[in-house]
Amino acid sequence: MKRFVTCILLAVFVLTSLFAFAACKTEKPSEVKPAGDTPTEAPTEAPTEVPTPEPKSVDEIYEIYTNAIKKLDDMKDINFVSVGDNTIKFVSGDETEEEHAKTTIELKVSNLGGKDAAYYYLVKIESAEHPDESGILEYIATKDRVFMRGDENDKYMYMVVDEAQSEAFGESWSDTAMDQDAIDKEYFENAKYVEEEDGSAVITIDSAETGKFPEDIQSVIDSIKSAISDKYLVSEDDITIDGKNLKSSFKVNAEGYYTKVIQEITVVAKFSDEGKEYVVTLTANQTADVIDPGKPVTIDIPKDEDCEPYEVPDYFDEDYTDDYYEDIGCG
Repeated sequence: MKRFVTCILLAVFVLTSLFAFAACKTEKPSEVKPAGDTPTEAPTEAPTEVPTPEPKSVDEIYEIYTNAIKKLDDMKDINFVSVGDNTIKFVSGDETEEEHAKTTIELKVSNLGGKDAAYYYLVKIESAEHPDESGILEYIATKDRVFMRGDENDKYMYMVVDEAQSEAFGESWSDTAMDQDAIDKEYFENAKYVEEEDGSAVITIDSAETGKFPEDIQSVIDSIKSAISDKYLVSEDDITIDGKNLKSSFKVNAEGYYTKVIQEITVVAKFSDEGKEYVVTLTANQTADVIDPGKPVTIDIPKDEDCEPYEVPDYFDEDYTDDYYEDIGCG
């Protein structure tokens, strides 16, 4: 089942987050006891009734959401962490097989677009059933170097780049982890909106209630079909999707910054192979946090003792080698 988990996890990574809406309650004012014939008490004032907040319209909720996305796009410093807990379950007759994997993405950007811009990107996959698919990819880019390693115990390898190349690396990592195109307003029809005591707002969407699914969930479905097809050598046309659901909650703080997304994804696929009926269920729970939005981010650059020049492959020509793999130290 090699590559099966990895293929699906990468699709889950790139899902665009959705969001939703709900009403708030106010407490009923306490009753005032009437004065009787017994010794009079000092009159008490009835508590001021707190007005019930007006439910927000779809347009208002959508504006909060789109404004938060714009603020995210405009940020020059970003500290982002996404953690996913994913289960794939195979059932055929009395046979059941489950695979579990945990995925982590970390992204830091410091002074995006500035002369001293720096980027950090980490992808980590942990699979107990498939340790050969577990591992990390870690990158750091500065204005003149890109560092990389595939093991937390290894030294970083680096190559020399110019500022344009460094920026291209950083932007590609940022787009992979955080590219947030605005979702169509139609998905907000039954959104729930809750305002919390600290002034933040949580918007929630459940496709089971709306009956509508964003196009991005199709990337997960396509990955499931492709992985099943590779494993069992069945045509993707013979794989049916028997159920799917996407529930997302999106948190915006009092300053209007996007700070958290929680996603729950379920997809059920069915197919037949050599007379046996199979049911494959993917359950993916993912939490993504933007940490301290609007504040400066610092990225630690490896020291000389923690890095070494990239080992040049033999098939690279001499000019390419000279330009990119000069031994100039970590910086």
